[in-house]
Amino acid sequence: MLRGHTRSSVRNRFALSVKSRCMAELKAAHRTHQGKIETLKRVMPEVISTIVLCFRGYCGNQCAKNSYVCSGNKRQAKNFMPANVKVKMVASDQEVLKKCIEMVLGPMALEATKLLTTTPNMCEAVNRVLSSSDPQKCHFLT
Repeated sequence: MLRGHTRSSVRNRFALSVKSRCMAELKAAHRTHQGKIETLKRVMPEVISTIVLCFRGYCGNQCAKNSYVCSGNKRQAKNFMPANVKVKMVASDQEVLKKCIEMVLGPMALEATKLLTTTPNMCEAVNRVLSSSDPQKCHFLT
C-alpha cells in the first residue's frame, strides 16, 4: 500500500480508471467502425481481454494490437491510479473485472447503447419538460 493512500481511495481510483478506460474504448471503437454494431460486437471480446491484461500489468503487444486507446506503452493503462501501484489479481478477480467490463462493452450493452445515448438523458429531458409546463401551484388529486 502506498503511503498516504487508503485502501478505499485506491479502490475508488481503480474503479474510475476502469470506467474511463471502458468509455474511451467504446467511443474510439464507435468512431473507428462508424457505429456498425455487428462489427463492434465482433471486436469487443478481444478488447475486453486486452483491458484485463493491461490492468494486470501486461500492457504491450496486446494493447497495440487490440486496443483503440492504449498503444502499449502503459500511459493509458491506469489513468487514475498512482504510477507505482501494482494491481495483483488472482483468476477470480480477473473474472469479476471481466464481467464488470462486459456490463459496458458486452454484446447486450452494445445493443442497448448502440447510438451512444443513455436513457437517463431522455428521462431528464422528459422531467424538465413536465416541470416547466406543469404549474407549481396546482395540485393534482389521484
